[in-house]
Amino acid sequence: MKVLVSGALALGLLGSTGYLSLHPANGSKPAAGPAGADADLGVRAHPVFALAKAGVDQGCAVTMGATRPMQRAELTLTEACAAMMPALAKARYWQDNSDGTVAFVSGEGQAVVEFFAADGIAYESFRPETALLSLSASQ
Repeated sequence: MKVLVSGALALGLLGSTGYLSLHPANGSKPAAGPAGADADLGVRAHPVFALAKAGVDQGCAVTMGATRPMQRAELTLTEACAAMMPALAKARYWQDNSDGTVAFVSGEGQAVVEFFAADGIAYESFRPETALLSLSASQ
């Protein structure tokens, strides 16, 4: 019984720190949609993030869609994302992993890029190692 209670407390602590969340790691609110859109239904607007690559002047926008099973959400990237890093054209889902990392996953289930929660910026990439990407909540 003590193990069950301890596990529930640990899960609660992780959830309260944002590690088990499909929302920006910095605690910011998702970008608002058009005035009154879905307001009566209590539906949140889809979060929008700015994706930037080290050494590249212009970034792109990433929109997280509705959550699916397995902690996955549909992912929409602007064309500028694929221009910045061609492998991103394969990304179809935003996936929250149990260790607190986030992966952009292809339709075949392969991680295209993986991020960890960072200080000051919502997420920074750690895989692939050749492209340093940052992901932050858009205003």
